[in-house]
Amino acid sequence: MPLLKHHVIHAAQRKVDSMIADHKDRISDLRSATVRDEIQETASQSERTREADIELLDRFSEQAERLEHERDVLARFVVKGHMDTVQPGAVVLTDQRNFLIGPSIEEFQSDGQDYLGLSVQAPLYKALDGHRKGDQVAFQGVTYVIVDVR
Repeated sequence: MPLLKHHVIHAAQRKVDSMIADHKDRISDLRSATVRDEIQETASQSERTREADIELLDRFSEQAERLEHERDVLARFVVKGHMDTVQPGAVVLTDQRNFLIGPSIEEFQSDGQDYLGLSVQAPLYKALDGHRKGDQVAFQGVTYVIVDVR
């Protein structure tokens, strides 16, 4: 049982690492473009472009920092030990989709199965919180049957 959880957590870490690398590449590209634009454009064009680029750089930097924090959270997850209820750190298998409760992570795969990192701030998590294997949880018109919690 811990093996599945171990694989899911490591797949989530790989996904977050990939997202961080993508953000850092984008930041590097934007920095290069900003320098190039400053050299090639007139003063008024450069100012408008620079402001837009700086705003975009700030957003990407904030997202990269958030992702690094999420990677740190994943690194602290305990793989060993069985969880009986939906809670932070749990891998939750339902008939609708599978979740890793913790950081919000876009869909990723582990051992051929799709998972979604579900934040504890998400309304769906609040509906699932504390439920056990076999429970049914209705959320926004969809009924989730909890197949397993690990």
